[in-house]
Amino acid sequence: MRTSLATPKNPHPRAVSPGRTWTVDRRFRGPAASANGGYVAGLFAEEIGGCEVTLVAPPPLDVPLHMTRGGDRVVLETSCGAAVAYATAGEPTAPPPAPVSFERASAASAHFVGHARHPLPECFVCGTRREAADALTIFSGREGGADVGPLYAPWIPGRGLALPFCDLVATRYLVAALDCPGGWACLGSRPVTMLLGRMAFRIVDAVHVGERCVVAGAFQGRDGRKNRALSALYGEDGRLVAHSQQTWIEVAPKRADHA
Repeated sequence: MRTSLATPKNPHPRAVSPGRTWTVDRRFRGPAASANGGYVAGLFAEEIGGCEVTLVAPPPLDVPLHMTRGGDRVVLETSCGAAVAYATAGEPTAPPPAPVSFERASAASAHFVGHARHPLPECFVCGTRREAADALTIFSGREGGADVGPLYAPWIPGRGLALPFCDLVATRYLVAALDCPGGWACLGSRPVTMLLGRMAFRIVDAVHVGERCVVAGAFQGRDGRKNRALSALYGEDGRLVAHSQQTWIEVAPKRADHA
C-alpha cells in the first residue's frame, strides 16, 4: 500500500513547534549566496503543510532561521528578528499543467534553454553546474524546442533525498521541484533574471526514491515585472503528487539574491 504525505484541502497553518530553528546549508542555494526559494517554501511545508509562502528577503545560508507564529502568519526570521519569508493559508486556484509521459518529458528536457544561458547556474533545482548526486538537476524544456507552451522535465529522485529509515522523498524536495519549472516558463530565452516572490502549493501524494517522475511548468501571464506561472509534479503512474501557483519578479542581475 502506498504511503501518502497528502495535506488537507484549504489548510490553515498548524501550530509551529516552539523554538523551531532551521539552518539552510549552502548545498541548497539558488544564487551563489542565498537559498533556493522553493526549498525554503518546502521547509514551511514540512512544518505546517500546504500554504502560500511569500519571500521578503534573500534567505541566508548557514545561519539559524527561526520559525514563529504571528497572527495568521508563520514567519521565518533571522536571530535579529528580520523576516525572510512568511506563510499564510492558501493553495493554487488554477488547475495544474497536464502531464506527459516520462519519455516525452525527457525529449523536451533536451531543449532546456539554461544549457546555453543560465542566470543562476549553481541553483539547487535547475543549476547546470550541479551534479545529480548533489542537487535536483531538473532541466525543463518545451517539446520540439517551441517558443511557447508548457515545459517538461524528467526527475528520478535519489536516495539522498529520502526521509530517514524509508524510501519516501522528503516534502521539502517535492516543493523545491515545483520551483524552477515555473520560473523557466516565465523566462523562456529572455535575457533577464527572475526571482521567486510567492508560491502557493498543495501536496497531494508521496514520491518514492527511484520513481520516474515528470515535472511540468506553464506560463500564466505578465503584469509589468510580475510574472505568473503554474507547475506540477507527477508520479510514475501519472498521478498528481504536488502543484503550485507562483509569482516571479524580474530584477536586475546584481540583485539576484534568491531563486
